[in-house]
Amino acid sequence: MKFGESVVSWIDHEQTRENMRMGRQIAMMIPLVVSKSAGGRWRGYAARLASAWARVENPTIREFGIVRLLGEDLRRHGLDLLCPGFKAVAVYRFGAWARMIRFAGWRVPLLLLHGIFFRHVRNTYGIEIYSTAQIGRRLLIGHQNGIVIHRFATFGDDCLIRQGVTFGEAGLGRDNFAAGVGPVVGDHVDIGAGAVVIGNVRIGSNVNIGPNAVVLTDVPAGTTVLAPPARMMLRSGGGGAARISTDLEG
Repeated sequence: MKFGESVVSWIDHEQTRENMRMGRQIAMMIPLVVSKSAGGRWRGYAARLASAWARVENPTIREFGIVRLLGEDLRRHGLDLLCPGFKAVAVYRFGAWARMIRFAGWRVPLLLLHGIFFRHVRNTYGIEIYSTAQIGRRLLIGHQNGIVIHRFATFGDDCLIRQGVTFGEAGLGRDNFAAGVGPVVGDHVDIGAGAVVIGNVRIGSNVNIGPNAVVLTDVPAGTTVLAPPARMMLRSGGGGAARISTDLEG
């Protein structure tokens, strides 16, 4: 009996030593895993900061100057300084101009100031236009709310955007910070309310995109894009059908 108890005690002791050894190994591995995870996270933050403060050339501002462009934008919005659309475009112009400054000592503080204005316009009027986008002259935003323009979208001159419009990137990932992934829009393009343009698509000049249209492919110039029409379905039961038909006839 004593021999059996001693064997059991020895087995328990060896198991305890093994558990302690495994625990020490796990404890030594945790800092390595955490440091690698934190390092990857910090590298991601650094990449985002570098992208946020990077210098980006804007050919439109370089050619015409920010003062002339703002004057054209103001006239396009009916000389209304308080128009949400004009405020959003003006904040975009300021950010795009700040990104062109070569000296980082001036560029970074101005971009920080632009970030405050950008968030004010986004949170107050629901309009997101990133300063890295390339937007031509006389952009008109007809109504506010729900407007998102991809950070690398390109627009021509004299375009019109209404409420609920999205120009975005295709796919599930949202960490693509390379140029050339956003939609490219020509001149004199009219975008209806609720339209969605996704991916690296090309939209030609003089195109009309109807309300709630979803554009996933290239659109040639001089084209009108329409969403599928709504379907009318009669309700079950004679009374409901009669009421609907009466409303349609009236």
